[in-house]
Amino acid sequence: MVVKKFFFTAGPVFVIAFLLTAGLTYVYSWIFHGAGAFDWAVSIRLGIILAIVLGFQAVRGERRRSQS
Repeated sequence: MVVKKFFFTAGPVFVIAFLLTAGLTYVYSWIFHGAGAFDWAVSIRLGIILAIVLGFQAVRGERRRSQS
């Protein structure tokens, strides 16, 4: 159950963070450098970091509520 909760939280967080970061890096590159380019490495890293952190936070928050 804990693993299921983690993946149901981490999956959408990763997708949203990845898409948002990719879009923002493209717009930044387009405005300031004159040529739009995605920064895939930053998008993937930020997506993974946010998915792990927010996924664990959701699991720990539910454990605390159930113990109280």
